[in-house]
Amino acid sequence: MEMNGLKCGFCGKGRFKAITYAVEPGITVDAGKCEKCGEIAVSEDVMGKIEALRAMNSEQRSIVQVGSSLAALIPAAFVRKLHLKAKDRIFVFEKNGEIVIKTKLV
Repeated sequence: MEMNGLKCGFCGKGRFKAITYAVEPGITVDAGKCEKCGEIAVSEDVMGKIEALRAMNSEQRSIVQVGSSLAALIPAAFVRKLHLKAKDRIFVFEKNGEIVIKTKLV
């Protein structure tokens, strides 16, 4: 749902202006910011997607070109948590239309 122009339900005085909001590092969403009180709101659909991403502890990443291959950078928080380092081996496969990356084949 487009937030632009909707009346703010928080202060009741302002209207929302469309913005791109960084929910967390690496995750940006379409949102609305009240021109009077500064409150930021997102649609129910977007909020559902944010909650699903948070539940999966995931971050949005862009695909980059590396030589003739494509790559996605692994967030530093995951690198630290999994004790990964350069040249470690990982396993990448497709499952039900999604890319899955595993550190072990178990």
